[in-house]
Amino acid sequence: MLRFIVDKKESRAVENFRKKNDFTGLKSLFGDFLARIDTFFSAFRVSQGPLQPPHIGENTKISTLLMHYPSFEKFLESRFNITLQSADRARDFRQLCEHHQLAPARVVFMEFQLSERSPAKVLGGTAFRDFLSNQHPYLLDVREPWEWKMGMLPGARPMDMQEFEKLLAQAPRNTPLAVYCHYGIRSLDAAVYLTDRGFENVVALAGGLEAWSLQIDPDFPRYTGHPC
Repeated sequence: MLRFIVDKKESRAVENFRKKNDFTGLKSLFGDFLARIDTFFSAFRVSQGPLQPPHIGENTKISTLLMHYPSFEKFLESRFNITLQSADRARDFRQLCEHHQLAPARVVFMEFQLSERSPAKVLGGTAFRDFLSNQHPYLLDVREPWEWKMGMLPGARPMDMQEFEKLLAQAPRNTPLAVYCHYGIRSLDAAVYLTDRGFENVVALAGGLEAWSLQIDPDFPRYTGHPC
């Protein structure tokens, strides 16, 4: 590979370095070498186009999504108990979410991306309900104040700044914590934040209250107005 780089000019530069016993020739050699490498990669970038992550939208085919993000299949199984069938792989992202009664495609994908870096647990409706019954956790509603008026889970505390500061200052780090929001994105973000600050037993509700309404309590009010 390096043979074609070393031409007569570079050979003279090396010889010059040997004779003068200084770095003039070496600088010339490597300066020219780096210039050639930069020219090569500049040409490569122009010919290939910029390297960017694939755009994933609601019209993206599931087969295409899995090609770029193979762990998404395991995410669907663990979060929503969905085992992809051949018909699912042929659907686009929006169709898959509608067929399985999930949150909008962009919300599901945001949750997937967060889960890839999250040390916190995300539980489906049944497991979350069991966690509430068995662990009696500090239950936090991380939605906005106007959303609290739509309904809250029994025993939940609104996560305002005062409640948050109290939790960080007073709660032992082994306190069971459970968080939820509308679609599960804000609660997962909050769970990651709390886990990063030393809390050892934090869970978030997968799919949020929207999933809770569909899977656990059909009488719990559904609403629109917040994307996550």
